[in-house]
Amino acid sequence: MNNRIMGVAADPGMGHVKRLLPVAKQLEQDGYELHLCLSRRNCELARAEGFYNLYVLPEITWVENQYGVDIKKSLYNAIRYLAPISQYTYLRLYAQTIEPELIVSDGSVPALRGSNRWEIPSVFITNVIRPQYPFYLQIPFKLPQYFAERYMKKAKKILIADLPFDKAISAYNLGNPYSFNNLEFVGPFIDMKPPVGIKDKKFIYFMPGGTPENKERFRIKGTPLLDKYCKKNDYTWKMSGGRGSGLLEKTELHEIYGYVDVDKRDKFQRECSLMMHNANLLTGFEAIKNLKPSLAIPTKNQPEQKGNARRVQDFGLGVYLREKEFERDLIPSIELIIDNRDYFSKNLREFGAYAEMYDGVGRTVDIIESLV
Repeated sequence: MNNRIMGVAADPGMGHVKRLLPVAKQLEQDGYELHLCLSRRNCELARAEGFYNLYVLPEITWVENQYGVDIKKSLYNAIRYLAPISQYTYLRLYAQTIEPELIVSDGSVPALRGSNRWEIPSVFITNVIRPQYPFYLQIPFKLPQYFAERYMKKAKKILIADLPFDKAISAYNLGNPYSFNNLEFVGPFIDMKPPVGIKDKKFIYFMPGGTPENKERFRIKGTPLLDKYCKKNDYTWKMSGGRGSGLLEKTELHEIYGYVDVDKRDKFQRECSLMMHNANLLTGFEAIKNLKPSLAIPTKNQPEQKGNARRVQDFGLGVYLREKEFERDLIPSIELIIDNRDYFSKNLREFGAYAEMYDGVGRTVDIIESLV
């Protein structure tokens, strides 16, 4: 045994790598040798976290334009994912070089496919197996899902980065998890204990997701509406994710930031009245941790986010706002949350207390170490 573990995080988005890095850090502390295969941008992030055995992968991901997810191009990428080109070829070369005892894949189907063909055990971390909501998006994703599930069933373990199924935020994205005999719900990959310094200042924190074009589109649409609400109700709003970094624009009613560091982002989350975001799983748990109701606005044609947003609303943790209804229903949705803050706060405290019992990172590390 060489104690080498090969970690792979899918593509340029930060959701996958943010789950993989704390697991990798704990494994290194326990004496394992980690080799991480990531997109170029995420290699820079991992290097800043102190990792040096880094391997660059070409980026293949959802294609988004100013209207949301481009389904045709995204499907092409999903199918190309599985072909013996691009990421798969790189991963094969890296695996031959590293000779790992185990492959840990966060969302990377090519890594799963490779582990099967190269006879290297694998662990698959995910929160998406078979999106079920909305129904019309199930049909075009049938073929990629078929291949993905075929490889998942051959993994040593499928680890769902969420609470058990009846409380899972991602439940609409899992299909029937009980059809897998190698699946376990390990819990959120962040510490769910509420942080010190939670406040309820009269400002709204807006974190649109997706491409720079998508964020800019939401900024343009949202600014007059949020300014109107804030002026009438003596509120302000802050947005992060604009083009650039630092403070980009400031008025009496709003502050618009580009990239913000973790400390500033955490401060905004602790002190706002509500969080507006695109319903990705990590941000949803951050809202629960900080006891903030969510105004969940999924990216158009992104079934994973739509399912998460619907589930947040089902649990009384926030409100699901469809993008096509953004201009019409943004202010009424904010008013609904602010006017019923006691209702949402009660649900957030109860749900958060339940989530605190789970340690996704710790449980994942235990499972990986039992397999190496």
